[in-house]
Amino acid sequence: MQAYRLVRRPVEAARGDRRSGGAARGDGRPEGATGRERRAGGPGGDDAQAGEGSGGDGTHADQPAGPLTYAEQPPAEEPPAEEPPAEEPPAGRAPAEEPPAGRGEGAEPAEVAEPAEESGRAEEPDQAGEPGRAGEAGRAGEAGRAERAGQGQRWRDDPVQAEVVAHTGGPMLVVGGPGTGKTSTLVEAVSARVAEGVDPERVLVLTFGRRQATDLRRRIEARVAGDGHRVLREPLVRTFPAYAYGLLRRAAAERGEPSPRLLTGPEQDLIIRELLDVVGEEPDDDPVGWPEDLRPALRTRAFAAQLRDLLMRAAERGVGPVELARLGERLGRADWPAAARFLREYVAVLALRDVSNRGSIAYDPAELVRAATGLLLDDPELLEAERRRLAHVYVDELADTDPAQLDLLAVVAGGGKSLVAFADPDSATYAFRGTDPAGVSAFPHRFRTVSGAPAAQVVLSTSYRAGAGLLAATRRLTGRLRGPAAHRRLHPQPAAPAGAVEVRTFRSATSEAAWLAQALRAAHLLGGVPWSAMAVLVRSTARQLPVLRRALHTAGVPTVVHGEDLPLHLQPAVAPLLLLLRCALEPERLDEEAAVALLHSPLGGADPLAERRLRQGLRALALAGGDRRPSGELIVDALRDPEELAAIDRRWAEPAQAVAGLLAIAREAAERPGATAEDVLWAAWDASGLAERWAGAITRGQAATGEHETARRWRAEAADRDLDAVLVLFDAAARFADRLPGARTEVFLDHVLGQDLPADTLAATADRGEAVRLLTAHAAKGLEWDLVAVAGVQEGVWPDLRLRGSLLGSERLVDVLAGRDQGDGGRAVLIGQTSALLDEERRLFHVAVTRARRRLLVSAVASAAVGGDDHEEQPSRFLYELDPTESPGPDEGGPGPADPTADPTDDPTDGPAGGPGGSEAGGPGGGGEHRPVTLPVAGPPRALTLPALVAELRTAVADPAAPHHRRRAAAAELARLAAAGVPGAHPDDWWGLRGLSDDRPLVDEGQPVKVTPSAMESALRCSLRWLLERHGGSGPASAAQGVGNLVHAAAMLAEDASADRSALLEYVAARFDAIELAARWMVGPERERAEAMVDKLLRWLAGNPRRLLAIEHEFAVRLDDPHRPVELTGRVDRLEVDDAGRLVVVDLKTGKSTAVTEHEIGEHPQLGAYQAAVEAGAFPEFGDESGGAALVQLGTGAKDAREQSQPAAGQGPEAGWATALVRRTADTMAAATFAAVANSKCRVCPVRTSCPVSGQGRQVVEPQSGTEKVP
Repeated sequence: MQAYRLVRRPVEAARGDRRSGGAARGDGRPEGATGRERRAGGPGGDDAQAGEGSGGDGTHADQPAGPLTYAEQPPAEEPPAEEPPAEEPPAGRAPAEEPPAGRGEGAEPAEVAEPAEESGRAEEPDQAGEPGRAGEAGRAGEAGRAERAGQGQRWRDDPVQAEVVAHTGGPMLVVGGPGTGKTSTLVEAVSARVAEGVDPERVLVLTFGRRQATDLRRRIEARVAGDGHRVLREPLVRTFPAYAYGLLRRAAAERGEPSPRLLTGPEQDLIIRELLDVVGEEPDDDPVGWPEDLRPALRTRAFAAQLRDLLMRAAERGVGPVELARLGERLGRADWPAAARFLREYVAVLALRDVSNRGSIAYDPAELVRAATGLLLDDPELLEAERRRLAHVYVDELADTDPAQLDLLAVVAGGGKSLVAFADPDSATYAFRGTDPAGVSAFPHRFRTVSGAPAAQVVLSTSYRAGAGLLAATRRLTGRLRGPAAHRRLHPQPAAPAGAVEVRTFRSATSEAAWLAQALRAAHLLGGVPWSAMAVLVRSTARQLPVLRRALHTAGVPTVVHGEDLPLHLQPAVAPLLLLLRCALEPERLDEEAAVALLHSPLGGADPLAERRLRQGLRALALAGGDRRPSGELIVDALRDPEELAAIDRRWAEPAQAVAGLLAIAREAAERPGATAEDVLWAAWDASGLAERWAGAITRGQAATGEHETARRWRAEAADRDLDAVLVLFDAAARFADRLPGARTEVFLDHVLGQDLPADTLAATADRGEAVRLLTAHAAKGLEWDLVAVAGVQEGVWPDLRLRGSLLGSERLVDVLAGRDQGDGGRAVLIGQTSALLDEERRLFHVAVTRARRRLLVSAVASAAVGGDDHEEQPSRFLYELDPTESPGPDEGGPGPADPTADPTDDPTDGPAGGPGGSEAGGPGGGGEHRPVTLPVAGPPRALTLPALVAELRTAVADPAAPHHRRRAAAAELARLAAAGVPGAHPDDWWGLRGLSDDRPLVDEGQPVKVTPSAMESALRCSLRWLLERHGGSGPASAAQGVGNLVHAAAMLAEDASADRSALLEYVAARFDAIELAARWMVGPERERAEAMVDKLLRWLAGNPRRLLAIEHEFAVRLDDPHRPVELTGRVDRLEVDDAGRLVVVDLKTGKSTAVTEHEIGEHPQLGAYQAAVEAGAFPEFGDESGGAALVQLGTGAKDAREQSQPAAGQGPEAGWATALVRRTADTMAAATFAAVANSKCRVCPVRTSCPVSGQGRQVVEPQSGTEKVP
């Protein structure tokens, strides 16, 4: 696995070996990192070999030294290297963001039109050994010390918790809301059993996700530290799939059979899609007999995903082909019997694969738990031995279990055994993968005591997380949920801070992000809240996280998005590598968009200026060779064949040369026999040099300790994060190659690019330090922070009520089997499904808003449609339900403790500005109306950053209207900041006070000045505008210019009135769609306007007495002068000759307001330049006598074209005025100073923000009025 050399040597040294996994090996790869080493077996028991990483000394890689270690087990022949894949929404379901199965910190999928292929993660083996992260609840280290120091006393003071901890006989259901100590009570109960002398081998703790199992295991191990050294053969905490896999593996070992295998997502998808691909075009070629209306969709990825979802829901509930077909016939669904026939083929194919794998049975994730249950039921001796072994069973998050898991639990822990299950039905958010919170209410009757009585039930009602204010707000949410409500009546700890709830709506997402950044910085700088004690939660990974992250970064808020919170292909460091491989393997994918993305990525390293210079260089080379293609096509060609890049300035060509070289290297690597995706990735990565570059950034960041080196530290954190993402990518490539040997690199790319869920990996990641965590609501489950912001709570996004699995009815199958659907069909089913989906969305929102300990911020955008756009942003209904205006104040005993997370700048008596207290705070005030908050026109309050402070002080100093004492105070503060080295505080840093960087003329004397006729008018009207536009200040081409260019192109085909009108109009229509218009409704009017100009041109040609000589004819002529020669170049629309044999230049005008007055036409600069060019011999093949020039106005509102003629320049008393005008223009263009002149065109000037005539262009040190100086 050479890929793991990519960063370890340089990076581990830079990081100080902060990752778990210890020292790097001699070959540069980390110990225990490779997929093949993981698969070779090793210490740690079943789960270690199934993916729970373990150390080489027989202990977990991250477990504390001491009380619990894990005994070495014989290696399995072929243990699985990953979890069962997380289940994604089936094709055709709405792209609601949902987390991966088997982890509590999962994030939802990106929003896509078609849900993508399976992520390939396994759900079984719980991973141990992941390093802790600062600021997250439930982590080891600090959490362990807190458990030992204070948790024991807390549960003893809570009689309900004490009852649960002491319970050892029979089943018990413990129900509690968020923050009531369910998991802590579980930890105390397990540690109490160990302290009582119970062998930890006889205690089983089950939870719903690998990450939760890891965290829970750490907490238990830390809690029982000092209770004696014990050796375990299996992990103490397991997920249900991990426990099921362990049973199956041990049984196989006892029978002398190979260990079972877990089918990954790619394997499942390949099997399903291969079976679907054999279906022919005709019904006779379909062995399954799919309904006719489904046949066109059979080969789509979306259909395969929906079919897989249906099969998994059926398998989880023990429904086989016969039962599925029977249900389909009863409910009148022809697709279910077809799916049942497909299921038979699928099972048969799996059986054949088992034979080809030396008898190793393969299970897909849905079958795994059912297979373990069947194993126990078929082998009474094994079942009895397992039940005797387990003295105590604890289940965390019972509401997130599915029916198959509950069946397994009933087999091993039913019948009155010591079983304690913890649940919060209001936090169940995994219905998309088959979980059902109804299992909580059914628990007491399903798990009865030995005497047959229902299981005992207790309710944890004390919130150790939130105060009265937060509880009152969230209670309004849960009050709308169906089901038992006893556990919702929470009360806070005595004297706990009430907590603050702020609900705000804004007119734009920009204002929302600015307010959020201000609130976070205020909490940190003024309230002393650590960055890591704050989090921002969103509903959508792809749509919301990147926008917020950029906004917060710009505002100076350090943020972190953990790799497990974002799909792999959306990771900023991974996306360019995947795009590079895609373009290398499929050259047709390399278009202008992809080329620009690669150039700007770390692989190319270009900035906008470098791209612009590259385009200009390629364009110049192309024009010199007669190639008139746009620069985008030239860039693509240069990346495919970089030879021409040698002729461009090295600074601007280097990014393109780097990308072109990497494309060639990746292409060459892919063509090698037997090359895997990992090999191709490694070839490109190794050649990119990013490992060394990012390692250097990490080293420099670690050495940066000064107050003014924040940017360097942030760059180091970004490099650390990017390296983590690349490690995850290579880990995924290695596991893919292990599971699908011989699969092409294109298959791996499809697999990764199709993932909607974050990649699960055993690759270690680095600690992120102090930063605000950005994550999704699903990923936040089980975590808590002092301050939590829930952003972007929009209707249609949260809740997202688009039905899932609607094509093949997987959700309906679940409802039918649960008894919620009696087969009536029609509208009743739709209403029921929508209602259940709304409940789940509300539960997810409840999870998000209950993560806060002290302060909760909830925000949304309320904007009406603008500019004909039918898109509106409306706040979610959940905001109204969370309305904090009725939040109770402190307890009657007096005000509660001060809240460090509160904004000290807020006035608690001012509701609209300071928080909950009025309808302007974001809730429906006294009248019940929800009025959105809008920020002042000037924008949000000043950001709490040093640059913003310096700007405010400088503004005060330069404001002559400010009071004298205020200006003196501002100057004193600037002096203090300047002494501290704050950039921009010292006047020497004020650009407006600096001298000119260069006072030389634009063109040295004796050097030629290039003049074009089209630029003369602008330079003579306002030389400053001409200068700024010439050097990048001009705006993008407008739609009117696009229409004009198209008419000019059509005019090239019309030499005279005999031109074919229909051909010209067809030419215009065929190319009109390439013009970018501001709105779609403008297409019709603008096309009619273009056609009208064509008609005007034909009518003008019919009456034109002159004869055509040339169309779009280029010229270049030199006007010699010893001091300042002039190179006059350009292109004429039409060159004609009059009856006297004189040349007449005609310029076509397509603008609506390009007509000039009769006085102006006589000395029109552009026409005069054309005449000067004629007289200077610019057209030697046609003559050098000018007969004048003319403007033909096609774009005005007149019915016919209007010709405005300029007399011949060589006639009359002022002969030679045209050449003199060209020379005067050259002097203006070559000068050292350029004047701003107010004129009629100032209103539409694109550079007025840099013009001293305009108020917007006033210098930063120029007073608004007066000339008063600071005393």
